[in-house]
Amino acid sequence: VLGIVGVALIQLFFPIWQMTTMLLASEIFPTQVRGQAYSASYFIGRFGSEVAQLAVQGSPAVFPVITACLAVTALSLVYLLPETKDQELTNFVSKRSANGKAASSYGA
Repeated sequence: VLGIVGVALIQLFFPIWQMTTMLLASEIFPTQVRGQAYSASYFIGRFGSEVAQLAVQGSPAVFPVITACLAVTALSLVYLLPETKDQELTNFVSKRSANGKAASSYGA
């Protein structure tokens, strides 16, 4: 029963968590930085999914504890992000383009 409740809670709260992190990043970081960070995140996530399978096979009782600790760590890091409510968001990409530095970030 506990496993079913856990899966139901993950299915319920994961979309909320995902949209919160996507929207916050789109408000805080410029498009170039955000794109590179998402690419690195997805790349690391691919390896994490493979390592998670090995961790569950090696010690099934420890894996949920590690996952819970990582979730609490991620939640505490969210509180360190700046508040963007009622603040004017600047466009960092246009500032870099005006200085002529935007093209070099693509390697062109």
